[in-house]
Amino acid sequence: MKLARLLPALLAVLTLAPPAAAQGALPSDALYLLPQESRSVAFVDLQALRSSPHYGLLRQRLLTPRAAAYERFLRSLGIDPEKDLDWVAWVRAPVRATPAREVLLGIARGRFRPELAEQFFMQQRLPIDAYRGQSLYPYRGEGGAQDFSVTFLDATTIAFGRRAGLELMLETRYGGRPDLSRNQALISRVNEANGRAPVWAVFDAGSTPGVIRRLFPEAVKFDDYVRVAGGFRASTLQIALGRQLSVAFKVSCNSAADAETFSHLLETGLLAHSWQTQRLRPGLSGLLARVEVGSAGEQVEARVTLEEREVPALLERR
Repeated sequence: MKLARLLPALLAVLTLAPPAAAQGALPSDALYLLPQESRSVAFVDLQALRSSPHYGLLRQRLLTPRAAAYERFLRSLGIDPEKDLDWVAWVRAPVRATPAREVLLGIARGRFRPELAEQFFMQQRLPIDAYRGQSLYPYRGEGGAQDFSVTFLDATTIAFGRRAGLELMLETRYGGRPDLSRNQALISRVNEANGRAPVWAVFDAGSTPGVIRRLFPEAVKFDDYVRVAGGFRASTLQIALGRQLSVAFKVSCNSAADAETFSHLLETGLLAHSWQTQRLRPGLSGLLARVEVGSAGEQVEARVTLEEREVPALLERR
């Protein structure tokens, strides 16, 4: 996954803030629904996203066949994603039985009528699953996408994802398992990002190397990267939407010396990527060349701002 596809990848919540809240803020009551063992947390303020001049293109870019099928499923439950959803957040967490495997679990807030979902399932004579006394509405669509369900926690909050993920969240909600507030390493990063951008994501130490490998593929090819990556503590991504689109990615390293080394690796990798794309995609090449990379203490930050005219070209399907 190249840097040019960073925004679509992070905004792919369809495949996957209330007006009174701060911009891009995930409220504390929602954080308490997330399990302690979460490895990453991401958030999208859909109200801010819809106000972006690039929303139409983003929606077109993200609405894959499976995403469209999930959207139709939500509509059958009485949910209009374009009007009823205010924000969406999701986490990746390990499956209890097989910790090496992760599940994607999402929550969203808006305005819902759970009785419409029950009416639809009863009219279609479809079975409704249950866990901890909570009704689960499973999606029974095309092959490979069956293990996806939606549950209404109340008239303003839904949760969605694979059955294993929903069970984990419901156990957390009812006190059977500790919540994210007990994961000090990750919750501290969430508190740093929460409310500061309409789109943000945080990744723990174990998830950060994989994110960097996808976002900066050239930087991971250097010999020093393996040593430095072993000391990554966490990473944070923030995206500001508007006429301009600003992306900032921060990595916390093990030491100031490692941060300086990693900063040089990023700079060199970005220049190499810029050179590789110069002939076929000159616009992307110029953008990569002006990514600003710097280190301060144990922190490394890569930051770039896209002008309005640059965004459509970067979101084109390739």
